[in-house]
Amino acid sequence: MKQHILTKVKGKWDAQPPKEKIWWVRNITAMLSSIASTIIKPILFPPLLDIMLSSPSSTIAALTGVTLILIVPAILSRYYLKITQEQIGGWMPYFTAGLITSLFLWLTLWTTAYTLLST
Repeated sequence: MKQHILTKVKGKWDAQPPKEKIWWVRNITAMLSSIASTIIKPILFPPLLDIMLSSPSSTIAALTGVTLILIVPAILSRYYLKITQEQIGGWMPYFTAGLITSLFLWLTLWTTAYTLLST
C-alpha cells in the first residue's frame, strides 16, 4: 500500500512541468525557512517580547529567511532537479516562479510562529 502511494506521488511529480516543480520547491523552502527564521531570532536575542523587525536580531532573522527563499530553491532546482533556465523560459522566470506566493507564505508562517512564541 505504501509503495503504491509513493509510486503515484512520484508519477504525478514527474508529470509536472519544470515551472511547477520550482513553485513547489520554493514554497516548501519558504515553510522551512520560516521555521529557521523563528528559531534564529530567540538565539540571537533571547527576550521575545520586542516588536518584530525592531531589533538587529529580528532583521537578521528576516534577511536569513528571505535569503533562504531566494538561494536554496535555485540551488535545488538547478543541481538536484536538473532544471535549466531554457526549460523555464529564461533566467527571470527561473528566479521569479512562485516568488510572491512563497514570500507571503513565509511572512505568514513566520509571523504566526513568532506570535505564538512571544505569548
